[in-house]
Amino acid sequence: ETGMKLLLAMMSKGLDVSQFFTFVVNQVASTDPITRQLAYVYLNHYAEENPDTVILSLNTFQKSLTDSDPIVRASAIKVMSSIRSKEILPAIRTSVNQVINDTSPYVKKAAAIAMIKASEMEPSEIPNYLHLIGFLLGDSSPIAFSGAIAAYWSLSPDNVELLHPHFRSICQNITKLDEYAQILTLRALTVYSRKCFKNPLIESEVEIDDSSFWDDNNANDTISNDHLLLITSTKQLLSSLNSGVVLAASTLLFYTAPSSHVSSIARPLVRLIYEDPNNISQVALKSIHTISCVYSHIFVPHVHHFFIHSRDIPEVKQLKLKVLSLLATPTNSSMILNELSKYAGSLDQTLSAHSVTTMGRTSLRNPSLIPQCLGSLLRLLNRAEGPVLPEVVTV
Repeated sequence: ETGMKLLLAMMSKGLDVSQFFTFVVNQVASTDPITRQLAYVYLNHYAEENPDTVILSLNTFQKSLTDSDPIVRASAIKVMSSIRSKEILPAIRTSVNQVINDTSPYVKKAAAIAMIKASEMEPSEIPNYLHLIGFLLGDSSPIAFSGAIAAYWSLSPDNVELLHPHFRSICQNITKLDEYAQILTLRALTVYSRKCFKNPLIESEVEIDDSSFWDDNNANDTISNDHLLLITSTKQLLSSLNSGVVLAASTLLFYTAPSSHVSSIARPLVRLIYEDPNNISQVALKSIHTISCVYSHIFVPHVHHFFIHSRDIPEVKQLKLKVLSLLATPTNSSMILNELSKYAGSLDQTLSAHSVTTMGRTSLRNPSLIPQCLGSLLRLLNRAEGPVLPEVVTV
């Protein structure tokens, strides 16, 4: 036990301890439960590098599937599925079938991950696992379900027949899942909704007006109860602290919800603008730009959040300018144009050039602004240089 602890301590520091592989394999049969658990942690890390050696202990791993400790059972199937050899595939298939009804949700989740690894090695294995995935999708444990939805999304994301019997249960329990499982579930439900529910924008015979963007209980909805259940469940995840969950929920609502429900995604997406500028805020702004091409109304009350700050990186600045050009309305377009005029006079020539282009787009969307825009551009013409000058002339 002490030796295994020392090995794992060295592993945690990034040291290569693969030379002890043969010694650790022998510890799998140890009578000490802690030593066995530590051995499985080690083997799971190095199994891919030494498939020929670890496969010699296959019988030991299979015996461990009946161990009284669920951690040992889960670790055993993890190690087996980590062996990158097609010779092991029949054994993995047999082991997955053996533990699929295990009492521990952790073991079921390990079995689901094993299906993914086996299918990555040999795609022809996928049909052997589909009925097992369907079985796990109906599991009442959020832990087991998280493994099942990961396997579903990896192996057969378009097979909505697997989701169909469990749709209502998934919608009702989606808030109980871990964040990673919530993201995968929302993606799967987006595909499911597009295939199984009518498009509310096409089916509705009522003309969509601006008021429908602000009313979450608009009477013009013609969607089914199951569709409404999905939308209601998804809205609960918009307040998640995980940006990936918020983006996945917003994507589902944008692509599948009636216009009267889409306004709920505005605030959560605007909140993400202030996250990590190198990753999250850029993704959020790209999503906002895409949504604004269809539903610009929902972001108009938040237009000031898209004004550029000195701390913004160049990519964020460009994305904000694109969004601003879509949010101009007769009531705020003059304010937006004044803001753009300030950016056009910036010492940052790249920002200045993009701002001039955005001024032109905004004015074309609101012709009443053209005189004001021309006045700003003529004043800028006297001092414009570099890449800014041709943009001024073109606009």
